[in-house]
Amino acid sequence: MSELTPPRKPEPHECCGTGCIPCVMDIYEEELYEYEKALKKLAAEGGEGSANLKASPAIPPANSALDPA
Repeated sequence: MSELTPPRKPEPHECCGTGCIPCVMDIYEEELYEYEKALKKLAAEGGEGSANLKASPAIPPANSALDPA
């Protein structure tokens, strides 16, 4: 079984603000949606450890005030 890892949220400077398609923020939102959907599916299937399963927050940008490191 593969481990689910939340996506890393891009740092503000990673978005150039010029409306790129796709924007790094769009990619992050898409990955976050897929991650949360996979968590729900695992919990619904009663996957291994699903009793202790809860959605983890997204990984904050490196060197952010929210970064646990």
